[in-house]
Amino acid sequence: MNPSSMWGSSIILLLLFALSAFFSGCETVLFSLSPIQVQRIRNRHAAAGRRLEALLADPALILSTLLVGNSLVNFAIASLGYVLIESLIPRWGEAVAIPFMTVSLLLVGEVTPKRIAIIHAERLAPVCSKLLLFWLWLLRPFNVVLTSGSRIFKKSLRRERRALSNDELLTVVEVGEEQGVIDQEEASMVDGILRLSELKASDEMTPRVDMIGIDLDTPVEKQVATARGAGHRYLPVYVRTPDAIEGFLDTVQYLLDPAHDARKATRQALFVPENVSLDDLLVTFQRSGRHIACVLDEYGGTAGLITRGDILELITDPVTPDAEEDGSPIRRVAPDVWLMEGTVSLEEVNHELDLNLEADDADRIAGWVTFHAGRLLQAGQSVLAQGCRVTVRRMRKRRIDAVQLEVLERPEEDALEQSVHDDLLLEGLDDGGEL
Repeated sequence: MNPSSMWGSSIILLLLFALSAFFSGCETVLFSLSPIQVQRIRNRHAAAGRRLEALLADPALILSTLLVGNSLVNFAIASLGYVLIESLIPRWGEAVAIPFMTVSLLLVGEVTPKRIAIIHAERLAPVCSKLLLFWLWLLRPFNVVLTSGSRIFKKSLRRERRALSNDELLTVVEVGEEQGVIDQEEASMVDGILRLSELKASDEMTPRVDMIGIDLDTPVEKQVATARGAGHRYLPVYVRTPDAIEGFLDTVQYLLDPAHDARKATRQALFVPENVSLDDLLVTFQRSGRHIACVLDEYGGTAGLITRGDILELITDPVTPDAEEDGSPIRRVAPDVWLMEGTVSLEEVNHELDLNLEADDADRIAGWVTFHAGRLLQAGQSVLAQGCRVTVRRMRKRRIDAVQLEVLERPEEDALEQSVHDDLLLEGLDDGGEL
């Protein structure tokens, strides 16, 4: 290769490196822009903002253009670079050309432009968008072929979209809170919303024994007195027994009516099973426009009442259990003594504490307590079963919200292992260690 050809090839090689850097940097610039950054660009440069929005509306087209351009340019760089190096050092050209061109492409065509693009994405975006329009037009034939080919495999390669699980969403919220994107109150509300799926209507309802209702067979004077003294907007209306609820009385309309016609002021009742989850029930309230529902037990009898406000209270005024102070639903406070939420599953308790707690028709520690006690315990009361003493630490309405579990008996092997562990733990505390 003569000197003039070598100089010409070198200039072309530099231009190709510049193009490779452009394609790599442009990809990083466009796909790292946030909607807020695009809006800021549009506020400063209206035309550039419109170009960016138009380009980002079809990311597949942008990506295919950049990949085609980058592939063609990199192929040209490798070929031309190999020829130049072999002409300069014929003896070692083949051994030197491949590693040299590979490193050069990585540094000049990939790593460096991408790092610059990440730092100055908002500043470079208007220029990149203008130049990219030209390459979209120039590489249109290649894009048509690629688009047509990709459509053939689109259906077979399409993944079924999977909704995020509650645990994944909670992780997102925790990360957002740590980074300051979400404040503590917002994170608490989101946490309350996500935990609605873990609770049932029976957990938050006002039980039948605490219900205030109006029996249509009683005198009107007694009905009026009940409506005035109840302090609730809606009251259940029934005949003789709460199992025969006919609807809900609008006490405001009823008391303003001089005739005090209870049936005229009664709204149609909404009935829900006691095992319906609170998130599903909230959706039912929203769709039906109702504010109160009658909760039915498995035999169709009235188990209690629940209002939309009861559910919203869990979101707007969440109670943080003692066991969550360190971010864990189960917290050890002493040897063989743990604090935990009432909603912790028996499976998790058995796994974390190496126990074998069981209860028919109960999968959470609160249900285990009620099953073995044979009734709903109040705060401060305990139940002794399966080698454990569980004390109710806090109630939320008729639901066990937090408990203290003390292990009294273990199988011999477990007891020996736990004894050794506790001895080591106490030695550490005597030496000034912390629990």
